[in-house]
Order: sequence, then structure tokens, then C-alpha cells
Amino acid sequence: MYLTSDANYLSIAQTLRSLCHTSTSYMPSEMAWHVISAACPLATGNEIARKTLRYAVGKSATYIASDVFREMHSLSIVRFPECVSIYVRAFMDCDSLETTYFPKCTSVMANAFLRCSSLREIDMPKCAFVGPAAFRDCASLSMANFPTCGFVGANAFRDCVGLKSVDLEQCRYVGDSAFLGCEALDYISLPNCSIIGEQAFLGCAALSIADLVAGPEIKSSTFANCLSLTSVRMPSCKDIGQCAFRSCTCLDHVSYDHCVTIGSSAFAECESLRFVSVTRCGNIEARAFSGCVALSTVFAPVCRDICGAAFSGCVALGSVEAKDCENVYYDAFRDCRSLASIALPNCKRIGNNAFLGCTSLSLLDLGLVTAVPEIGSSVFESTPIVGYDDAVATGQVYVPSHLYDDFVVASGWSEISSRIMSVP
Repeated sequence: MYLTSDANYLSIAQTLRSLCHTSTSYMPSEMAWHVISAACPLATGNEIARKTLRYAVGKSATYIASDVFREMHSLSIVRFPECVSIYVRAFMDCDSLETTYFPKCTSVMANAFLRCSSLREIDMPKCAFVGPAAFRDCASLSMANFPTCGFVGANAFRDCVGLKSVDLEQCRYVGDSAFLGCEALDYISLPNCSIIGEQAFLGCAALSIADLVAGPEIKSSTFANCLSLTSVRMPSCKDIGQCAFRSCTCLDHVSYDHCVTIGSSAFAECESLRFVSVTRCGNIEARAFSGCVALSTVFAPVCRDICGAAFSGCVALGSVEAKDCENVYYDAFRDCRSLASIALPNCKRIGNNAFLGCTSLSLLDLGLVTAVPEIGSSVFESTPIVGYDDAVATGQVYVPSHLYDDFVVASGWSEISSRIMSVP
């Protein structure tokens, strides 16, 4: 192993330049290269270079062209102090590459370091753009420092199973599946992010805390199956997509000042979730909290729609604040066995089986409604309002005194007319 002398720069440089199609705009001049090779420095030819090149230093190179170092399996260290852009597949499949130095790099294009399985750390303090799959399958990567990066593309760090630390303080966009399968990642802070893509952190089993203080839009399955996630610091958000936090079995509370929509199955099967507060949420979609067996309190005072099976199977749910709710859809509170009472002063519609199996429900307060709500079938089946298991009906439905006569003859309500009570 030895450092090439000045006399030998040309032969090695010719090989490297041939790999980038003789494009001098993307590669440094011959005299800007310093190369250490395990083979004879006079050896030329692409195959020899690809098999033997171990170290590459480009003093004045400002660009790394597409495919230049692709599949150079012996390459272990690269240093490019002036490089500003790394093009597609530039270091793809360099499976011995361990160390890089790119202090001025501003963009890393798609697949640039794909499957660099020995790469341990990456530090690019000025990088603004990380392209799709740029570092995908870098199994040994443990630290990624991109403090000024604004864009992380789809699959950028996917399946980097050893990744523990990521600095993305200025990031505004995280693409689909960007960190999917990063099993060792235990903390993520995205204080300026406005969009987090689908499955971005899916299956990050060690992730325990997510700081999302800018209130991003969260797409579908973004944090699904993050089995260690206990805290999501997000005072507000635009939308939470379907299955966004599904099966986050350690998540114990959800609190947002503002959220337009909580998507279908967004928090389904979050078995440790106990408290939900969404002060200004417009819609809670189907199965959003289904199977949250520890959930005891829901505060959603301005929610208009509680959709199908939204809280079905929440057996510990005892307190629900939803005073502006207009529509309670099918199975919405099915089998919420601890729910003893609920007030729906603005209710217009109650769907099929909405309270079926709510074995503690003794009071439905509709005392402030302005018209008789539509009601589906089997709404109060297996509740104290109609009785069950040979028990006499003891529950009550409060209605405004001026609507009492309309309630007791209305379709669906007439069947429980003996349980309807007028209130002033």
C-alpha cells in the first residue's frame, strides 16, 4: 500500500476519469487527486481500479458524477473538501466504504450511497437535499448529521438498522418510508417539519420520543408499529393519516390543540393509550381508536363526526366530551363497557349499533338538541337503556321537553319510549 507519486497521478487519474466518461466538469483535474492503492499505481483499466482502489481524496473536486465509484468494493475512505454535489449512484454498493468527508456538500442525489453496508457515520453540515434512497440499506450507519437539510427523500435512510442518531433540525419535508425499518433509532426531532410522508418511521421499534413541534401533516402509517413510542410532542397538526400511530403499544397519551382530521385506524390498537385531548378536531374517522383497551378519557369538544367504530372495543372508556358532535356513526362506541353516560347536545344522527354492548350506559343526554336525531338499528342493544341478559331496563335518554312528543313517536325512538325523559 502506498501513496502515488506525482509521476503516477496521471495513470490513476485517467482510470478515474474514464469512469466518469471523461467529464472534467464533474471530476477534479489530474493533479488534484491523491490516491492510495493496494495495487501497482501504474496499473490502469477500470476493472483493476474498481477492485483495488481503497482511498480517494479530491482536493478541488466540486462534483461527483453518477456511477463514478459504483461497486468499488475495496474503497474505504473518501475525502472531498470542496465537493458540493454527489450525483446518483456515485458510491452505490461500495460495501467497504467506512469514512467520508464532505464538509461543503449541499446535495446528495438518489441512491448515492445505496448499500454502503460498512459506512458508520455521515456528517454533511451544509447539505440541504438528501435524495431518494440516498443511504438506504447502510446497515452499519449509526449517526447521520444534516443540521441544515430541508428535504429528505423517499426511502432515504430505509433499513439503516443500526442508525441511532439523526440531526434534521431544519428539515421541512420527510418523504415516504424515509426511515422505515430503522430499528435502533430511539429519538427524532423535526421542529420545522411541515410534512411527514407515508410509513416514514414505520417499524422503528426503539423510537420512544418524537418532537414535532411545528405541527406537521402526518401521512398514513407514519409511526405505525413503533413499539417503544411513549411521547409525541406535537401541540397541533394539520391532519393525522390512516394508521399513522397504529399499534404503538407504549403510547400513553395524545394531546393536540388543533387537528383537522384524525384518520381511520390512526391510533388503533394503542393498548397503553389512556387519555386523548383534541381541542379543535373536526373529524375522528373510522376505527381511529379502535381496540385502545386502556383509553379512559376523550376530550373532543368541537368534533363534528365520530365515524364508524371510532372507539369500538375501548373497554375502559368512561368519559367522553363531544358537545359539538353532530354525527355518531355505526359501531362508534360499540363494546365500550365502562361508558356510563354521554352528552350529545348537538346530535343529528346516531348510526347502527353505535352503543351496542355498552353495558354500563345508563344515560344518553340529548337535552339540548333542536330536532329529533335520526337513529339506526340496535343502537342500544345490550345496554341498560333497553335491558339485557334478562335485566330490566333502567337507563334513560334525556330530551328537551318541547320535543318529547316528537321523540316518543319517531322511528327508532318509539321502541324505547318508556326510557325517554323530558328535561326543561
